Amino acid sequence: PADQLAPDLVKARSVTVASIDEGVIAKVDLLEAEGGTVTPVDYKRGSPPDPGRYPGDVWPPDRVQSAAQVLALRASGYHSDQAVVYYAASKTRVQMPVDDGAVAQVRWAVAEARRVSDLALPPPPLVDSPKCPRCSIVNLCLPDETNALIRGGDAARVRPLITRDHDARP
Repeated sequence: PADQLAPDLVKARSVTVASIDEGVIAKVDLLEAEGGTVTPVDYKRGSPPDPGRYPGDVWPPDRVQSAAQVLALRASGYHSDQAVVYYAASKTRVQMPVDDGAVAQVRWAVAEARRVSDLALPPPPLVDSPKCPRCSIVNLCLPDETNALIRGGDAARVRPLITRDHDARP
């Protein structure tokens, strides 16, 4: 509740931060500033992994994203040494220290993204991934359609595309 918040706790929502040196731009869902320290809070729909399964007890992509936010905050002159990932499905708030390992993961991910963007052809899409239907770019990536074309696969395995606008449906 708001009446239990520390008087010097300041919050800001949907803040964009960047680090030219690290090569990252991040949109932070929520920034919490208290006592000279700024902590990014990232909201996720799912649940956290089992405790001890991954460093920081957050999923690896969430760790990289949150650590990138901390690096961008540091580059902007803020003191930030941890991030928080809030998993809405379990209503769990996980504090994640940003250590040298997390920084190395961000730098590796940025280098890998640059390497992939320089490829003449994109990498092959995932096969039968449960993540694809919920992905925001599934209608651009078209993993089932692409896999069917590459492998000469069964068109019946292609998930149907459903448009948002009823009038635009085929």
